[in-house]
Order: sequence, then C-alpha cells, then structure tokens
Amino acid sequence: LLTHFLSNSLVFHEWTRFLTDTFVNPRAGEEAFLVPRLELVWDRFGRLRDVLEEIFSVLDLRYAWHHRLPKVQELIMDHMRRRCITPEMLQKNP
Repeated sequence: LLTHFLSNSLVFHEWTRFLTDTFVNPRAGEEAFLVPRLELVWDRFGRLRDVLEEIFSVLDLRYAWHHRLPKVQELIMDHMRRRCITPEMLQKNP
C-alpha cells in the first residue's frame, strides 16, 4: 500500500516540475533565488514523510526486520531521491 501510494502520488511530479523549473532558471546560481525554493519543497516533503511514517510505522514493526525489507523512512527517502532530485537536474545548475 505504501509503495502504491508513493508511486501514484502526484505531489512528487509537481515537486519535480517545480525543482526543474528552478534549476533551469537563469537565476539558479543565486543563493537568494535557489535556497528558498529548495527549502519550500524540503519542508513540504518533511511534513509528508512524518505523516507517512506515522501511518505506516506498523510495517517496520511487523515486516521490515523479519523479511529484510527497507524501513518506511528509507523507502520514502529513496523515492524522493529517484523522483525529485535527479543527478541530471543537479548537473544543470551552474
């Protein structure tokens, strides 16, 4: 259920588009332009992560260790890295 939610959530697509637009902007090299936009996405991601960890924490207790599955927090962080913060995006920033 957690991976289904993460895979089909539109919020990651919106964050990717927002960050891509930020990094291709000519002002992306300016700290005053870049940092507030990164903080905006990161703060929202932090709130989403906290809620998802609370909802799905039972998976860590019952299944993660026994079946050698990644913990909920690791799944969420990996998903964020794969969907929103790509190496190509970071290379575009001067």
